[in-house]
Amino acid sequence: MKYSIALLALSASVASALQHTERQSTLNWVPCEAATRVGKTLRCASLDVPLDYTSSSSEKLRLALYRIPALKQPAKGSILFNFGGPGVSTGEYFTSDGYEFPVLSNNEYDLVGFDPRGTGLTIPYSCFSNDRARAQVLYNNKELNGGSQKAIESQFKFGSKLAEACQKTMAKTGQLIGTSFVAQDMLQIVEALNEDGLLRFWGFSYGTVLGSTFASMYPDKVEKMILDGNVNIDEWYTGINAESGRNSDDVAAGFFSSCAANPTKCALAESNLTAQQLETKVFDFIYSLQTRTNYTILGQQIPYAYVLSRFFNALYAPKYWPVTAQALKAIMTRNATLFKATLDPQQPLAFQDEGLESFYGISCSDGDFRASTADQLADPIKALYKYSFMYGELEVNTLAKCAQWPFLAKDREVAPYSASTKSPILFIGNTYDPITPLASAFNTSSMFPGSAVLQHNGYGHCSSASPSLCTARWTQAYWANGTLPPPGTVCQPDIALFSGQGWSSLLPLLDNMNSTGKNYTDGRGIGENLPTWKGDGTVDGGSISGIQGGGTYGPCPVCPGGVFGSGSGQAGGQNGNAGTRYGNGQGSGSGLGGGSDQGGSNAPSGGKTPISPVKPFTGGAAGSVASHVVAPVVSLLVWSLYLM
Repeated sequence: MKYSIALLALSASVASALQHTERQSTLNWVPCEAATRVGKTLRCASLDVPLDYTSSSSEKLRLALYRIPALKQPAKGSILFNFGGPGVSTGEYFTSDGYEFPVLSNNEYDLVGFDPRGTGLTIPYSCFSNDRARAQVLYNNKELNGGSQKAIESQFKFGSKLAEACQKTMAKTGQLIGTSFVAQDMLQIVEALNEDGLLRFWGFSYGTVLGSTFASMYPDKVEKMILDGNVNIDEWYTGINAESGRNSDDVAAGFFSSCAANPTKCALAESNLTAQQLETKVFDFIYSLQTRTNYTILGQQIPYAYVLSRFFNALYAPKYWPVTAQALKAIMTRNATLFKATLDPQQPLAFQDEGLESFYGISCSDGDFRASTADQLADPIKALYKYSFMYGELEVNTLAKCAQWPFLAKDREVAPYSASTKSPILFIGNTYDPITPLASAFNTSSMFPGSAVLQHNGYGHCSSASPSLCTARWTQAYWANGTLPPPGTVCQPDIALFSGQGWSSLLPLLDNMNSTGKNYTDGRGIGENLPTWKGDGTVDGGSISGIQGGGTYGPCPVCPGGVFGSGSGQAGGQNGNAGTRYGNGQGSGSGLGGGSDQGGSNAPSGGKTPISPVKPFTGGAAGSVASHVVAPVVSLLVWSLYLM
């Protein structure tokens, strides 16, 4: 990965280990050269922290920090972010994506990110001197991915080469890039921000590992924390992420069922094939590539693992399902023109991304599992295939690398990962997440008394993959005043599958909604059991008041009139009478329709039939499920499982 942000505050000294005698007590924020997607100039700073927290005489490490100032000043404080991976640079993410987060936090908080150890500008993890050397080791046997004995032995040998390369270049810092040290870095950042000494944190995917680790280490420092796309902590630190594939096949089935239901938007759809038949046809083709070594397009071989991994990674983001269907259609029909149109023009069939080294450097160092021979992988490999053959085929490669990793992170957390935090944590989990099962959200929540789980009944990795006004409003309410959803709350997505749309189509409905109110509804007022905004921008416990141009929410000049009710005083309108957005029931009360008709204590259906009849997961034994961690930024690790 190439990092384009020029940090005026960091210059050439960024990411180096320096000798200092005192830790900085304040941060000097200066403009970066980059702007964010939300039109704000990114601010940059640096912070010196101990390189080795187990040594009283440690050198110092300089962390790279980034900030998007709150639209509303003075800010209520700072929210620290981690977007997953591990391996995602927050600075890169702030400049290329994440435009929804200021709105979801009510424009009231400064959004602060940092490059964790081994990532971006903070001890960038690099095992090779140049791209040529990297390609020779990383990409020379990509056709041998999979769970066959030949592939396992090949990957194990490949893992030895990777371990040897990383041992040489990262010998000094390889043990100092674990999650526990990053959690301690976060505490240093909190203190340097010089606010109230408490952490507000928003973590996705691997970020939930980091957040849970921090919460177990410093429970009295947790002011607010949202963990979205949750990982099973026990399996993360064990190093065998077997149950990450728990819902993978369900998401794949959803891809094909929604494809069949949208034939004009899905290039794979065929009028004479049911969803199940279409799924069988596609997977039969993909698996046939294991033996078809001469299958080429544009003069290049299209290996089995390339196609399988491209499909699997597409399951993370329904927004890209239409182009994924085009790519599969092009590959299956050898349509070179169509296939070329689906490729990244910068990296058409290349797989060069230093982020992969960060991914292995952090995740493998955290995990316990090690093996000295390929035969010792047999039992863990069986576990990887328990829920999904597709997931198992790809995850074998990660297991083979980590089994021989030369470093074990210092000061690693050990079970139990549980504590009573100062303020309750909000966990969010998708019903259909291909890599972080909903069950992990409930299991991790059970380790933190008083926490709550919001079930997001959508597809993709993390709730942002299938945007929902319901989930968004619960998020806004939590950041506003710590409001938690009642047990059993389920939110429905508002973006149709195969629409190709994302947050940009929903943000106007949320922007400028002030959530600084006092209470939340019990479901009888608006049928959603979530906070409602009055015309003056405050929260009311029941109906929504204020006309605001014939039915927009409060001071929302960009909202189209009538979306949230079309009468003076918002007497139902579209939401109540027709149920087109916030439920399927009738009802025309002064809120937004009768609660008993539109969902009661549960969340709305988004104006359409729910994806499937869903009963909230009731939990289970703490630590009984796990999930592999991949960044919510699909593009970063889109090839990671395939390559390794």
